[in-house]
Amino acid sequence: SIVDGKDCSVSDLTNQFREEWALWAGAGKALQPDRQPLEEEPKAADGLSIGFVPYAENGRSKSQITQTVRMTDYNIGVMPNNHVRITLQVACYRKNENKQWMQGYPIVLDPVLLASDCANEPCMKQMIEKDQCLNAQGEPLQIRETTGSWSGVQYTFSEEGTFGQLGGYSIGLGSTKAEGALALNLLVQDRLFRADSISFVFEFVTYNANYDMFTYTTVKFSQRGTGKFNQERDIRVFPLDIFSMGAREDKEAW
Repeated sequence: SIVDGKDCSVSDLTNQFREEWALWAGAGKALQPDRQPLEEEPKAADGLSIGFVPYAENGRSKSQITQTVRMTDYNIGVMPNNHVRITLQVACYRKNENKQWMQGYPIVLDPVLLASDCANEPCMKQMIEKDQCLNAQGEPLQIRETTGSWSGVQYTFSEEGTFGQLGGYSIGLGSTKAEGALALNLLVQDRLFRADSISFVFEFVTYNANYDMFTYTTVKFSQRGTGKFNQERDIRVFPLDIFSMGAREDKEAW
């Protein structure tokens, strides 16, 4: 925690929910144990279908940050509400019109997506206006807004709050293990990790004071037309020290 650095090695904090934050999953949705639901959408929830937000009064947060994510000793999580964000894009399938293969493969992925790298492209945005959108089982699918089959959460398409503003469902995983597990469990129970999901992007930002450097990490998964997922990991650093540019050798020389 920020209050006491000695508890950084204590795992108990990771298994708790932060006291002044709540899971946003829609107005009045009580999906977090022992926590009152939020009745109005706070500003911090802009673009989020699911995510942790601070309690607010008159539109302003009243939550104080007393603990943060710490990775491999010296890397500190930067984002105050959700350390990891997921951008999930859903694809449309359509009836196979190829007479040669339609008996064996009656439902196929929309041809627009076959050559696309959807983790880096606005695939879902292209699908929204399609006149025919089916799921992998051939059932009609509404992707602009879909209701979770288990939780009843409304997953809503948004460009705001998504990776690269490409659009999709934006999911915040909170800042503790317990919060991340709760959000991921909702996605699993609502069957968001399914054949209709064409891409996932996980992203987070950390700061290392030893190098005076921010690191922005993205892990991307894109489903190809064959059903295989491609994985891409990208790590970008932003050194702040104008003399050393974040390099240890220069720091030691000074």
